Amino acid sequence: MKSRMPGLAAATIVSGILLAPPALAGGMAYNCTIKQTAGPGGWVPRDLTMVFDGQGSAKIVDDHTRGYKAAPRPVRVRQKGDALKLRWSYGMMADVYDNPIPSFIFSGTLDTKTGKIKVRGKPQRYSESVRGNGTCALRKNLSDKEVNRLLRG
Repeated sequence: MKSRMPGLAAATIVSGILLAPPALAGGMAYNCTIKQTAGPGGWVPRDLTMVFDGQGSAKIVDDHTRGYKAAPRPVRVRQKGDALKLRWSYGMMADVYDNPIPSFIFSGTLDTKTGKIKVRGKPQRYSESVRGNGTCALRKNLSDKEVNRLLRG
């Protein structure tokens, strides 16, 4: 199968995050509210925060990381015009009763001009997918202390 994004995987491995400076300089976050629009309920995060730490990495803190006591998830970010293309995943999580939770791969697009976000998730080894739409607000010039507080959820 031919890749739709040649070179993306190699560039991601080298840098960890693909951003065009200075549009996404460090010490900033997007706080997003998302409503699930398709698929089995409860899998699209309602509250999502994407934190850029100023060191060249970004992480997602959301309902899943808070509810299942998982660490903030690294997110791969690629800027394409006014849009940020996002990709993150969850795996090896369990609920409060230690029942395993399906591993998910999420992708999304955030329009930095309008603040609108679209999210799509697919559990591995399942045919169904989930989708959601929402809005995000940008918070700039965050101190290291604020960034660390956001990452703690």
